[in-house]
Amino acid sequence: MTEAPLFKTLTDKQRVKLVEESTFLSYPKASIIFEEGNKSSGLYFIEQGTIKRYISGVDGRESIFEICGPGDIFGHRILFHDERHFDSAASVTDVKLHFIPKHVFLQFISENTDMSNNYISLLSEDSIRHIRHSQIVAQLSLKQRTAFYLLYIRSKNKSAENMDVEISRTDLANLLGTVKESAVRILHEFKLANAVISTGRKLIIKDYDYLVKTAKIFE
Repeated sequence: MTEAPLFKTLTDKQRVKLVEESTFLSYPKASIIFEEGNKSSGLYFIEQGTIKRYISGVDGRESIFEICGPGDIFGHRILFHDERHFDSAASVTDVKLHFIPKHVFLQFISENTDMSNNYISLLSEDSIRHIRHSQIVAQLSLKQRTAFYLLYIRSKNKSAENMDVEISRTDLANLLGTVKESAVRILHEFKLANAVISTGRKLIIKDYDYLVKTAKIFE
């Protein structure tokens, strides 16, 4: 945790405090970590597994706008305001997290200028990523979006050699901004092309280059 980019400029004393004040949490997949409207009392660092961040529509359907994996931080965007969470977070897989209390984080920000600058950079990157997500959903075809997000979720694996993508078909559809049946249809096309295979809810990428070419976003 102390090696995460946001915390890399902490002093030795601050690193010790970070470890001492943090709480280790473990959740099985499909667990709610926090919900829209909950009071924010800190932020989370992911040690293992993936989580989804989403907003619920009027019909109760989830609109997933981010998948976070090992090394990522979430729940940090409203710590400087006395506000409640605008989104929900839930585990996509079994996860291991570290919860960092708000008062500890704000103390580090006030004491450490370099960390404060890192935090501002992180917020900027968040904004760019969310704008990019909106652009992808609005401008790419469903097949392109599916290829892109399979690669995106795979990138959250710690190991570059690990080609597993663990996500339910419903969650994938909500990330793509479509219905489950359409997501399944595209996955079937990818299976026929031998680009992916499935075992339960886990997808395994067999042809990485095929997905890159299909997404066309890296060209």
